Amino acid sequence: MDLFFSVNIGARLSLDDTSLSQGELYTSLTNKESKGKKRSVIACIKRTKAKEITAIISKKTIKTAA
Repeated sequence: MDLFFSVNIGARLSLDDTSLSQGELYTSLTNKESKGKKRSVIACIKRTKAKEITAIISKKTIKTAA
């Protein structure tokens, strides 16, 4: 399951890969301006390929902006 919080998007973002138990791989997108505090998580995506992540973020951002 992918999580996406468009309200947390800022001008500076951070992208990081995370490996959980049982080989699950996730990519986290965070707002750097929040400095790890409330409203810093933008997305947690169960994929690690750049094209897939870009497509998901673009699709969700356009959908929430409309």
